[in-house]
Amino acid sequence: MKSQLLRYYFFFAFLFLLLFLEDRVFLMGISLSNIWKIVVIACLMLFIGKKKISLGISYFDISVLFLSLSFLINGHGFFTMDDIEEVILILIFPVSYNAFYYLYRNKPDKLKSDLLIFATFLLLTTIPFLLGILEPVSDFNESRAKFVEGYELNSNILVGFFKQPALSSKVFVFSTVIVGMFGIYMVKGKVTNRLFFLIVLVLGLYDVYLAFTRTGWIMLIAFIFIFIFLNKSKSSFKKIFFITSIVFALAFVFKSNVAIQNRLLGNNINKTSQAGDIDNISSGRTILMALAINSVLEDNNMSLFFGLGRKYALEKNYGALAHNRFIEIFTFGGLVSVFLYLFYLFQMYKEIHKRKSKRVAYILSLSLFLIMLLALLPSHGLALWADVLFGGVIAFNRLEFENEDVSLIQQPIV
Repeated sequence: MKSQLLRYYFFFAFLFLLLFLEDRVFLMGISLSNIWKIVVIACLMLFIGKKKISLGISYFDISVLFLSLSFLINGHGFFTMDDIEEVILILIFPVSYNAFYYLYRNKPDKLKSDLLIFATFLLLTTIPFLLGILEPVSDFNESRAKFVEGYELNSNILVGFFKQPALSSKVFVFSTVIVGMFGIYMVKGKVTNRLFFLIVLVLGLYDVYLAFTRTGWIMLIAFIFIFIFLNKSKSSFKKIFFITSIVFALAFVFKSNVAIQNRLLGNNINKTSQAGDIDNISSGRTILMALAINSVLEDNNMSLFFGLGRKYALEKNYGALAHNRFIEIFTFGGLVSVFLYLFYLFQMYKEIHKRKSKRVAYILSLSLFLIMLLALLPSHGLALWADVLFGGVIAFNRLEFENEDVSLIQQPIV
C-alpha cells in the first residue's frame, strides 16, 4: 500500500513539474510540450501495435488509420510538420482509449480509481493559479485584463496549465464530471472520502465557471440533462424534478450574475457592435468559418478534395482557425478528410453503443460522447487531457462490459 502511494506521489509530482515546464522549456526551437507528446504517443502506438497483431484490429482502428493518412497529401503538395501536429491531435483519443484498455485489461475497478485520481489531480493543479502563486504561460495573458474588463468579471479568467480558456474549460468539464460520477455518484464508500470528492467537485464547478467560456458551460449543463434523460433507473417524476430544479438554479445564476449575462449575450463594453448581434455572440466565429470555407473554394480543384494543408490554410487565413472542427478538417484535408472524419466519429459511437446496457458506465460514456460532438461545433474539439480522460472512460465502459462475460475478452476486437 505504501509503495503504491509512493508511486502515485512521484508520478503526479513529475507530471506537475512537466506541466509547469512544457511551455517554458525549448530544445532546438521545439517546445518540451511537443517533444514529450510525440515520444509518449510513439511509445504507446508501438505497445498497442503489438497487441493488435495478436488480437486483431477493429473498424475503429481502420478509421483512425485512414483519417490520419488523409492529411499526408493536400492541394498544394505533401504534408508539413503542421499536418503532423494535426495527426497527433487526432491520435490522442484513440491512443488513450486503446492504451487504457490494454494496460487495465481485467482490471476495470483499478482503471476507474486511477481515472478518478487523475481527474482530481487536474482540478487540484488549478489551486496555485487561483491563489495567484502561479501564472499561465500563454499569449492570452496579454488580453486577459481587457477581456475581464469587457465582460465585467470580478476575478481573473482561469487557464491553469492548459494554455487558453478554450482548452482549459473542456479539461475542467471532463475532470469535474469524472469526479462527480466516480467519486460520488458511483461510490458507496466512506463518508469522509465522498466529502473530499464533494469539495473537489465544487472546485471543478468553480473552475468551469472561471474558465469563462460558453462552450464549457454548455457542455457541463448538456451533460447533466443528457445523463438524467438517458438514466433509465430514475423515474419520470425524479427526472422532471431534477431538471426543473436545475433550470430554476440556472435562471437564478443568470439573473444574478452580470458577467454571465454579458458573456452569453456577447455584451462586451470594449466592442462597438451591438449586444445580441450574431457575429458578436459568436465572437466572430461565423466570419472565420465563412473565410475558411471560401479559402478552399477559391483554391484549385485538388484543394476541394484534399484540402489546403494546415500550414497553407493558416497562412491564407492570417493564422486564424475556423473554430468549428468539421470546417477545420475540410480546410486542412478537404472533402476526403471530412468523410473519413465522419466515419471515424461513427466508429467511435459504435465502440460505445455495442456495449449498450443499463450500466452507469455506458450512460456516462454515451453522455460524454454527445457533449464531445457538441464541442466540435463552436471549437477545435477537445483538449489533450480531456481526450485522455474521455479515452479512459470509454475503455472503462468496455472493460466493465467484458468483465460481465470473461469469454468476450478472448474474442477478436472486430
